[in-house]
Amino acid sequence: MRKNLMSRLMAANLLVIGVTVLALGFVFLGLLRQYIYSSREADLIAKGQEVSRLTLDYLRGEVDEETATYLLDSLDRILGARVWLVNRRGLIVIESRQGHFRGTHLDPEDLRQVMNGEPISRIHMMPRYGRQVMTVAVPVVDPEGGEVLGALFLHAPLTGLHATVARYFGFLLLAAAASLGLATILGYGLARGIARPLSDMTRAAGKMAQGELDTRVRVPGGDEVGELAKSLNHLATSLQGTIGALTEEKARFLSMVASMEEGVVGFDPRGNPVFLNDAARRLLGFSQAPPEVITLVQDVLATGEPAGISLDIRARRLRAQASPIRVAGGGAVVVLLDVSEADRLERMRREFTANLSHELRTPLTAMRGFIEPLLDGTVTGEDTRRRYLEIIRAETERLGRLVNDMLDMARLEAGKAQLDIASFSLASVAGSALAKVSPGASEKGVRLEGGVPGVDVMGDRDRIEQVLLNLLDNAVRYTARGGRVTLDAEVSESSVTVTVTDTGVGIAPEEIPLLWDRFYKADRSRGKKAGTGLGLAIVRQIVEAHGERVWVESEPGRGSIFAFTLARAPWDPAKSGP
Repeated sequence: MRKNLMSRLMAANLLVIGVTVLALGFVFLGLLRQYIYSSREADLIAKGQEVSRLTLDYLRGEVDEETATYLLDSLDRILGARVWLVNRRGLIVIESRQGHFRGTHLDPEDLRQVMNGEPISRIHMMPRYGRQVMTVAVPVVDPEGGEVLGALFLHAPLTGLHATVARYFGFLLLAAAASLGLATILGYGLARGIARPLSDMTRAAGKMAQGELDTRVRVPGGDEVGELAKSLNHLATSLQGTIGALTEEKARFLSMVASMEEGVVGFDPRGNPVFLNDAARRLLGFSQAPPEVITLVQDVLATGEPAGISLDIRARRLRAQASPIRVAGGGAVVVLLDVSEADRLERMRREFTANLSHELRTPLTAMRGFIEPLLDGTVTGEDTRRRYLEIIRAETERLGRLVNDMLDMARLEAGKAQLDIASFSLASVAGSALAKVSPGASEKGVRLEGGVPGVDVMGDRDRIEQVLLNLLDNAVRYTARGGRVTLDAEVSESSVTVTVTDTGVGIAPEEIPLLWDRFYKADRSRGKKAGTGLGLAIVRQIVEAHGERVWVESEPGRGSIFAFTLARAPWDPAKSGP
């Protein structure tokens, strides 16, 4: 029985080794043959392309035939390949070694592909030379016009390549025979020294090493071999329990880290990244830590103290906080926080505070400047007192408009503004807005025009009227006397585009992206204009709250066009005519 096991082990070992050696040998031989041929082909193409640039001068008549012939003969000697220079008609105009094919025409099929500007190569029997050759054809292209003026054909015999492959094949057979002989000797010695119980335990231990911890071996008896089998089974049971607990703990940890919103990057004691969770890959945009984080980790590993930095990656502001791992093995962990939104909000808060302070200071300063003369009796005339009071009232109204606009902006940005979406007549709302703006326009000498068709749209009627009032008031404010402001609408199948066009001074291109910001006032007439600076910001918030879009088109000196879209209302038979 034992002899039978040894025989089978020997036969199996020899069979596996023999098949493996032969398979690898043939694969290696095939790859080697392909490599040799590919290298030869690449060398011919590369040298041909280099020489083609030189033979271009001959085809263009800039180099004499003797020089070109010398060049081809030199290439022939270097590569060991016959070289033909063929013009665009397929005529062999020069041949290395002064062969007998000069003046003959090539087969059009051989010439067609290379004349399309593509290098070709093939291995074939060439009757003209009476042997198998590798033929490579390289187009000669005029770099100025891209025109193919001819081609360079290189014919390299394969006799040397075949001999090289055959020599390697002999080496392969010799190596295979030596490997099989050595495997026979070693296999016999190994099989003779292995008994069946030990063979079973060896296979079981191999499976355990591969993670199959539920493998158990048969206990053959109470001798030393039996005790070894019992110890191996006990070891497998202990390992199975320990590794199972560790695997469960690791899975739980990785699940928690993977579900974190913050990016987590783990580093080994040498500062190499060994773990990135999904959030870290999303924040960094790649699977490696940036140099700034690597430097931070190296500093933390050197000092043993936590540290942090801020960095900008892919238009994001990140905060990286690194801490050392104070356990056996060491290392460091970096937590990445996306603070872009927090920075943006802080910047907006500072800008808002500064703008609000400025906007509040202006009317308050003006009111104080006119109230003080009234209180100290400096102003005595009734007309002057009345004028001062009118100015104070105007500034008070301006302050009230600013507060109301700010409240509107706050409600819109917080999403607390309730929109009463319903179907209404756009022409009716446009007429109401034009009527309210008309007195101010007439006083300034600006002509108002309206051409809104009678179409029903969906939206909050009061809010849309507020949008029209803001846009019309803005257009009148920045249009000079004698100018024109036009309210129009273009109807499509599912939406309506409302436009407010003025003939004012226009807007500079660099100011257009800033128009929708709070408290921004375009200085389009090189002078100050009344207004809170919130009107266009409110317009954008209202339009976007409707799920629509708003934009502006303008050129300095040519006026401006403010436009926004509204959804058309569904057709109502009750409102249609007979």
